[in-house]
Amino acid sequence: MQAITHPIAPARERRFVIVALVGALHIAAIYTLLVALDIVPPPIAEPSTNFRIIPLPQNPTAPPPPPTGHVVFARPDNPAAVPPPDIQIGQDPGPGAITNLPPAGVDTFVPASALAGTHSTPNYPMLDRRLGHEGVVLLALSIDAQGSVTGASVEHSSGYDGLDAAAIAWVKAHWRYRPAMRNGVAVPEATKASVVFRLTQAPF
Repeated sequence: MQAITHPIAPARERRFVIVALVGALHIAAIYTLLVALDIVPPPIAEPSTNFRIIPLPQNPTAPPPPPTGHVVFARPDNPAAVPPPDIQIGQDPGPGAITNLPPAGVDTFVPASALAGTHSTPNYPMLDRRLGHEGVVLLALSIDAQGSVTGASVEHSSGYDGLDAAAIAWVKAHWRYRPAMRNGVAVPEATKASVVFRLTQAPF
């Protein structure tokens, strides 16, 4: 038995699709006309929203790096406002205080000095006075730690033996010195002194 086909059904489906397309075109044309005449508002496309997560810094409170290069010292705005150092003058340092000491390892020396009251003029030898002898005797002296003259020799003669001998004897017997000091300790010293003989001296 041969199957019977119905060509009417496909024709109806095509007609329906054509009618639907035509109707949609008419609706679109009408809607476009209404929008053009400002009767119907145009369609508004909704804006798209994009989200992005921004990570926070790991250490937002990290200190700034240290400065590099030369350090610049600023001058104070008011130098007069800086108080002067407190200097105490004339105050007693108190018992046990050590003052005016030389630096460690420094050798200090104070030479012997004459005690003026003892440096008197020798007696003028009578023979030399009668003969009119005058002159200056330069003596090399040795002074001990007590300030006494322990030795005397003629460095430069007056030209007369009597005057030279009188100078040596007088200086050794009468002259005294303040002894030399090394690092605060009295020490012997060698020095020189001149003895003057003038006829204008008063006779003894």
